[in-house]
Amino acid sequence: MSSRRVFGLSLGRVCSWAAALAAAALVVAACGGGGGSSSDSGWYYHFICNGDSQCQQLNFTPNNASSGTSSQGPGVGGQSGCNSLMNFGRINWNIPPAQQWCDNASNLTAPPAVLASIRVTPANKTLALGLTQQYVATGIYSDGSSRDITAQVTWYAPPAGIGEPPPAPVASIGSGGLATASKAGSIAISATLGSISGSTTLFVGAATLQSITVSPANPTVNQYLTQQFSAIGHYSNGTTQALTSVTWNSNAPAVASIGSGGLASALAAGTSTITASTGALSASTLMTVSAVTLQSIAVTPVDPGIAKGFDLQMAATGTFSDASVRDISAQVSWTSADPVVAPISGSGLVTALNLGSSLVSASLAGHVGTSTVSVTPAVLLSIAVTPANPRVETSLTKQLTATGTYSDASTLNVTAQATWTSGTTSTATVNGSALATGIAAGTSLISASLTGVSGSTTLTVTTLGSNWLTVTSGSGGGSGTVNALMGVAWTGTRFVAVGAAGTIMTSPDGTNWTPQSSGTGQNLNAVTWTGTQLVAVGTGTILTSPDGVTWTARTSGTALALLAVTWTGSQLVAVGAAQTTLTSPNGITWTPLGTLGYGNDFSCIAWSGTVYVACLGIATSPDAINWTISSSQAPHGVVWTGTRFVVVTDAGLIYVLSAQGSNANYPYSGSSTTLRAVAWSGSYFAAVGDSGKVSIAPDSPAYLTTNGSAWTTLNSGTTQHLRGVAWSGARFVAVGDAGTILYTVP
Repeated sequence: MSSRRVFGLSLGRVCSWAAALAAAALVVAACGGGGGSSSDSGWYYHFICNGDSQCQQLNFTPNNASSGTSSQGPGVGGQSGCNSLMNFGRINWNIPPAQQWCDNASNLTAPPAVLASIRVTPANKTLALGLTQQYVATGIYSDGSSRDITAQVTWYAPPAGIGEPPPAPVASIGSGGLATASKAGSIAISATLGSISGSTTLFVGAATLQSITVSPANPTVNQYLTQQFSAIGHYSNGTTQALTSVTWNSNAPAVASIGSGGLASALAAGTSTITASTGALSASTLMTVSAVTLQSIAVTPVDPGIAKGFDLQMAATGTFSDASVRDISAQVSWTSADPVVAPISGSGLVTALNLGSSLVSASLAGHVGTSTVSVTPAVLLSIAVTPANPRVETSLTKQLTATGTYSDASTLNVTAQATWTSGTTSTATVNGSALATGIAAGTSLISASLTGVSGSTTLTVTTLGSNWLTVTSGSGGGSGTVNALMGVAWTGTRFVAVGAAGTIMTSPDGTNWTPQSSGTGQNLNAVTWTGTQLVAVGTGTILTSPDGVTWTARTSGTALALLAVTWTGSQLVAVGAAQTTLTSPNGITWTPLGTLGYGNDFSCIAWSGTVYVACLGIATSPDAINWTISSSQAPHGVVWTGTRFVVVTDAGLIYVLSAQGSNANYPYSGSSTTLRAVAWSGSYFAAVGDSGKVSIAPDSPAYLTTNGSAWTTLNSGTTQHLRGVAWSGARFVAVGDAGTILYTVP
């Protein structure tokens, strides 16, 4: 065997050792006979030739490898002699004995092909919801060949994520590659064989409308009747659904007309193609109209009476030649002979507009049916009682109103016509004029009824004088001043309050107050109303006014403080410091009557018609000149009720005196706080005093003739001293220091 270095190919036949030697280097063998091995500078090649015509298959093992076969080359056929080039790189290869032979004419036998990749088709498919898709897996091999391996692969589609609602995945896939779309979205579809995988994306969209059918198919309808058609949509997922947004059309509208809702009317004998369409899809059916002859029309109800303002639906019934009787209200033409009285719509709805009568007609195919509609007076539909949910105090009244609403939408005050009732007469009563009176604290349902129709409201009754609010809307003290207010009176139209530094305030309701100019800076301590004028008294000052707005100063004849004033019906009597007493027939000219000689002041005065009661202890006099002192207690306010005097004093005591001024009783007010003024409503007393104290009591023996805690003390909402109180006929108003004004509410 010879050995030589080879750098090129020798002449002769070339054999390709593709599989075994491709990884190591390029191997080319030319066969012709002989054999040998060679090495040079670390490059080794080794070849064997067996005979002149064949080359032995070579198994190569590196000299420097411990064991094992590195690569196996194919058998190579050759001619006489053998020239071989084997370029293996810097490896020493050992050649084992021959194992396989090739001849001159044979090709080399390749090793088995291996799976290189998988292709999944169809790729990136879009599928409608509910449909299926068959996927195919194609294997691509190392020798470039391909084949269908759908049945060999493992198919997979990811399940839904955690928390997703069912149906869980976008799509599922079976072992044979059949995928089913479950919900809109996208999902990866994969096929795996061994370690090789391939995938594609499946996109799932909503089911799409594929076709339409019209139902019923090819109906036959008698003339003058109707036929309801429907359009059924057929979707890509195999479902069906009634379609509402289709366009309907009749190709012969003289035979059969059709509305937007698919209701067809059979008008004349013949046929018409009814078509439903939406987008690019449409479907049709043939409607055949059979001829029948209308014989007569009846209109109902017959000659009805309708209250003004009401509507009435009329109906037309046709009798036909086939003896059938059908509702043809939608096919006839409706008319009213007098639309001013009773117009009628195209659907037969008649409206009663004005009193009178009108002939309404239904016409079709030359036949007419009629009915006379009479419009009668509007009827009462409802009653509203106002004010809604009113409040009233005990012994006071609240005027209610009943308003009726009629069928013609008109309204009418029916207060006088209605029958009035109180649900709880122990709480409130109501008379025939709708005047409700509060009897005791609580609620009562007040109702008004007329011609079988009723309305009601809930009246809440609170104890008179039990709820007090503070005026807060004005500047200063809320009343419009921060000066002390010493007295208040009611004129019949307004409250007038007077106070320090000539302050005068007026209000129409006790809640909204206006400052007025008095023309003086002297303190004003009291004010009274004679029926024609106001008289205010103060420190050496007397003012008169017809309205509380314009004031005139009068000569008092004294520099002493005048603290109280009263009107007897014929003369004014003013009293004050050092028992000063002045009288006047008109408030303009004043006459002093002298003093008692005591050191105390007259701080209040009232007249019963026969006797004066003044606050100096408790002093009584028939003439305001000669006084008798019956108590040393220090009273501050007095009021005449018409039957008795009530005097309020220090320590919260209340004296009740007879018409002659004798002491009948002195019930305790429930508080030891000084009381400074008292007013009478006709049924309740309100006494006010220091630190915002307010006490109330009704005019009853239980409160005025029984010694004890008979009066009710209230939270007035202020701690200011209260110095005057008055009754308007609707509420008490109290005034006091720092411009404080309180008023009662139901």
